[in-house]
Amino acid sequence: MALFVLLTFIWFAEIMGTLSRYVTGYLSEEWFFSTYDSSRNQKLVPPQSFAEAYRTRSQILKSRGFIRLK
Repeated sequence: MALFVLLTFIWFAEIMGTLSRYVTGYLSEEWFFSTYDSSRNQKLVPPQSFAEAYRTRSQILKSRGFIRLK
């Protein structure tokens, strides 16, 4: 039983690390390719990008059978 709990913890930690790296990469890409507003001296990144990154990752995991969302 202890081995199962340990392996489950390790698996969960790996999934969370992978999710974090995916979202960071996705948001970096959104920022890099976003348009630049010279009047405000900043890039225009859509505010929903963070939620969209998690949504696309969960759709990928769902399509491959790793998670089941109702």
